[in-house]
Formats: sequence, C-alpha cells, structure tokens
Amino acid sequence: MFYVIKLGWQEEEDTGRVDRVLARALRDHPHQVVGTAAEFARLFPEEGPRGSQRLLFVVNLARGGMSLGFAKLIAYVSQHRHCLENCVGSVVVDGAEELFTKKAGREMIFLANRSGCSFPGAPLVEATGSLYNFNIQAKLQGVDNLEAYENAVERLVGTAPGLPGGPGTGRRKAPDRPVPCQQPEDLQHLAPLEPGPPCHGQPGPGTGSEPAERHRDGLPGLQL
Repeated sequence: MFYVIKLGWQEEEDTGRVDRVLARALRDHPHQVVGTAAEFARLFPEEGPRGSQRLLFVVNLARGGMSLGFAKLIAYVSQHRHCLENCVGSVVVDGAEELFTKKAGREMIFLANRSGCSFPGAPLVEATGSLYNFNIQAKLQGVDNLEAYENAVERLVGTAPGLPGGPGTGRRKAPDRPVPCQQPEDLQHLAPLEPGPPCHGQPGPGTGSEPAERHRDGLPGLQL
C-alpha cells in the first residue's frame, strides 16, 4: 500500500499549491491519505506495520516554519522507535517562506529513519514560498518554476511519463542516444605554447622544473 501522510491539514492556513501538485503527481496512482494522528498511530503502532509499506510524507509549513500537524507527526515518530520498520519513504516540504523547508525535510528523514524507515535515492523535494530554488531546474526543462516543482514531485512518486524516473520505477531513465563524454585530449592544449612573460612570484620560461621563489625577499615559509 502507498500511504500519503498529511497530518493536521484541516487546521492549516493554506494548502492550495501543494494540494494541486499532489493531485497531478498522484493521479492514476492508488494511495491512501492519512490525515490524523490517531489514524497514523493505528496504521503504524510501536511494533511497526505488517509487511513493507511505501510512504510519502507531505509537510506544509506556514509562515515562521510552523505546522501543528508536522509537530504531532515527528513527536509520535520520535517516541516510537520501531513504528516504521520495513517502510520506504520520501518527503515533500512546501513552505510559505524562503526558510525552514530544508530543516523540516532533514528532520523528518532523520527521525523516520531512526524509527526504521529507509529513504533511498534522492528522497526530498522542497519548495520555498517563491519557488526560487527551482530556478535552475525550470531553465533546464524550459518550463516555469511551478511546473518544475510539479515534475520533481512526479519523479519522486515515480509517475512522470517521459521524465527521468519513469512510471513507477523510481530510477533514472537511460538516454535515447549516447551522451558524448570528454576525452583526456579535450582538456589539453595540443598546439605548442608560446613563451610569455613570467608571472609574479613564478620562475620564467625554461625553468619550469625549479621551485617557485615567492619567499626569496619576503617572510620565510612556515615549517609544518
């Protein structure tokens, strides 16, 4: 079973953006939403669930990096050291500000891993308030930052057609054609170099095997 953990979202101020992102990423992907602490405790007791389970922890941070649901979740996980045995997880953190998303994601992964949940690959997708952290991905993909965010979450859950990860694989797709690799000669200057003026503190042409004389008229070098 694939569980989407969204504790306490009924009390959150605004979950519109991350709800839309999840709706796209989870379409046609069977899952069960866990929305209360009581339901989470029933599914993941102290001795852990029966059999292997796949989990997607979704954290929605309000201004100031606060989330009551997230606080309840990490409190339960930290106090029940075997509740996530045999589980495999990933994390999405959506923040209203530019700070706190990475901190929350790392805290979630650390505490869940300590309670038995494994996080293979790159298990964290974080979105700041302005989505500035998707600037590079958006430029590489030729899309806006919101779509780059949506693509990242799709790859995380393994449902992005035509993107690295592929449907349900969780692995990078091999390129359609060989990618040219740089050869050693590409990093070398094949033509003879013309002698130039000596650099400051360096020996001149024809003395490349001699040591630099940077300390001749200055302070002596330190002996380590």
